[in-house]
Amino acid sequence: MSTPTTAPADFLGEVELFVPTDWFDLLEDGWDEEAARARIEDLVRRSYPQHDAELRADFVQAMMFWRRTLLDQGVILDGLVAVPPEETGTEHGATWQIMAGVVDLPTIDPDIDLAEVVVRLLGTRPDAATAYMETYTTEMGLGFGLLDRPVLGRDGTMSVPGSGVAPPEDESEVVAQIGLAVALACPPGGGRGLLVVGNCLDSTQVYGLGALVAVIAGRSTFTDDDRTGGTDQAGQAENDER
Repeated sequence: MSTPTTAPADFLGEVELFVPTDWFDLLEDGWDEEAARARIEDLVRRSYPQHDAELRADFVQAMMFWRRTLLDQGVILDGLVAVPPEETGTEHGATWQIMAGVVDLPTIDPDIDLAEVVVRLLGTRPDAATAYMETYTTEMGLGFGLLDRPVLGRDGTMSVPGSGVAPPEDESEVVAQIGLAVALACPPGGGRGLLVVGNCLDSTQVYGLGALVAVIAGRSTFTDDDRTGGTDQAGQAENDER
């Protein structure tokens, strides 16, 4: 599915996102609070019919607060995938979340590997023993993908790339291991890009999650070609579409 989506002007980007049609995007309605509330209320009502109306109303309020927080931070996509175990044939089913936003990038020399640019942005090189990195071609021009399985410790820390946090040495201190997929797409010269980040509760599903994240980044495009003029265009489109 191709959906026009706009980031706030500060992020210098109006994006046409290539996303699935059969998921729930918390930010699909943009700044239209009434439309967003109606969709969220319907989702909560169908997901938790066994709960009383007061508790469902609390769920709705929490999701409305979360979506406003994301929009204020420049996030333009928050797609949710939830599939029950009986449909996946696995013990836990599938629970995926995919987010995206437009980010500023340095000018990229064509002779420099995009992976090296991402490593510099992270401030560290992901552990090759647990992480997989790959560059690929996108509709924008350049693309980079990263897959990892960060560990969540009992102390609340998570060993995500760039955090400087190492997994606990004692396995008893490990609470969970999730799947993490990151993709960055940008024009050949850099300047700005679309960053897509996904996570899944079952780390063994990271490859399927990574494929979807890579497709979203790879097939999405900027609809405003003029970076300088894009600021005003993005701000105007935000008012019109969100």
